[in-house]
Amino acid sequence: MSRQTEPEYTHWQILLLRDALEAYRRFTPDEETGRRPLSWNALRERVAVYTDVEFGKDDLRQFVEGKKQGHANFRVPQAHRLRAIFDFLSDENIAILTPEELDQANFVGVHAPLHLARYLVSLSTPDPVAFPRSLVGQYDTIARTDGSVVEKHMQISFDGRGFASVDETHEFYHVNLPSGELTEGRLKRKISLRRRPDARIRHNGWALVTPEDNLLMFMKSADTRENHFWKLAVEHSIWEGEPVTDLLLNKFDWPLFLEKEATTGEAVGLSAKNAASNTWHFTRRGDL
Repeated sequence: MSRQTEPEYTHWQILLLRDALEAYRRFTPDEETGRRPLSWNALRERVAVYTDVEFGKDDLRQFVEGKKQGHANFRVPQAHRLRAIFDFLSDENIAILTPEELDQANFVGVHAPLHLARYLVSLSTPDPVAFPRSLVGQYDTIARTDGSVVEKHMQISFDGRGFASVDETHEFYHVNLPSGELTEGRLKRKISLRRRPDARIRHNGWALVTPEDNLLMFMKSADTRENHFWKLAVEHSIWEGEPVTDLLLNKFDWPLFLEKEATTGEAVGLSAKNAASNTWHFTRRGDL
């Protein structure tokens, strides 16, 4: 495509290209030294190899970090050079970005976590936190709720750009349950003879880790488009390299409704009870 016919890129698309290029640089080791992040010069050379477009010595750094590090005075390349950056990131050997992801209609799936990760940086952690591979895997939990048994399955997949994609399925079984607390084993036996659940709800979304080591997962129902999010309730050793075996998560969807006459003490008590009922213990599926 010629320079004259190259389409202009929107503000959000430029931000996405910037974040994706920085993610590639930060999480890609140097071929010779094995160190990360990749140097700006090595990145410039790789872009030239893949696209035949040469960038100036400091052009890519100024595009990502600003003309002076820590300042928002970013250099924005011309449209044909932005296209070269996209061609590099979308090459099948790089696979950081796709045409569908560059479409602004996909804001929730890609733009939002990238921008939130950048927003959450702190003085002690000035760069977005790379998602720890120790959390990648499938997790399950089971509990009784409103006269039913619900199994929740959660698949956390590494995305490669500093956050993770999450698929979550809730399967409901309408069975007769005795009163009182039931162990996970007894609940599983109650539904073991059922061929399929009575209802199934699917959710998808993404997860990231904050500089404070807090795991956040933002989910949207595939059917109703309603939202909920998960927050890590208890800190785990997610940076030790070994797969995390279980996750204790707080779920948040609708705020607790209280009657106007409720006292502050009643509100605190009901809030604590509601928080306890929305705390879920997920365990990793399969062998470690």
